[in-house]
Amino acid sequence: MKRTKKSKLHTSIELNEFSRYFSDTIQDNLKNLSHKQSAISSCVENSYNNLYDSTIKLVITPDQVLQCIKRLKRNSSPGIHRIWGEFLINAMSDALSSHLSYFYSCILSINCVPGVFNTGVMVPVLKKHNPYFAANYRLIIVSSIFLKFFQLIVYSRARDISICNNQFGFRSGFGVYNGTCLLNDLMCNSKYTGSYMFICSLDTEKCFDSIRHDGLFYKLYNVLPDVYIDDSYANGVLI
Repeated sequence: MKRTKKSKLHTSIELNEFSRYFSDTIQDNLKNLSHKQSAISSCVENSYNNLYDSTIKLVITPDQVLQCIKRLKRNSSPGIHRIWGEFLINAMSDALSSHLSYFYSCILSINCVPGVFNTGVMVPVLKKHNPYFAANYRLIIVSSIFLKFFQLIVYSRARDISICNNQFGFRSGFGVYNGTCLLNDLMCNSKYTGSYMFICSLDTEKCFDSIRHDGLFYKLYNVLPDVYIDDSYANGVLI
């Protein structure tokens, strides 16, 4: 196998500049909201307030924990505590699943999320050619293994989501290759039949960084049980 040496990236951007730029980008902008957006924000806040003092008995069983451990990815970046997925995979046992079952059941039942869920390692990745502007970087946050595990639990208990058959992103077993093949087939068919074909490409810059979280939770109401909305909204965890 031929090994290639990666070239080092030279940039004069200071960490404070990265921090200022991404802090302004990620924070929700509640100014100049439309009437509908303001109504959504109020709806989410009211729902959270109604759920805040409630106690929901929700049990995560040891079997569910074992299934989630099996779904952990190997050779993935660890979070701030340097705990890899392999640690849980290789330590998979009845004792471990019992302790994790109790731990996550308590989180969901008493509406108390650990602070580690809000802690991540931020890695700026150069997206455009000029490395001297913070706007040309994409921010990747490496979450703790405990949050990744919590996400697997939430996903396993989420209600069925109606997804268009032509959506290839964020779907298991699908990717850019599938969309490219479909587009190529449509182009070939259009050329063969001599018909017109119009293609529109839309790329929203910093879409996932600048999304309003209350709008996201509003969309999740029909997908996730109320307890997950409660925990996540209160602690700023993006699922």
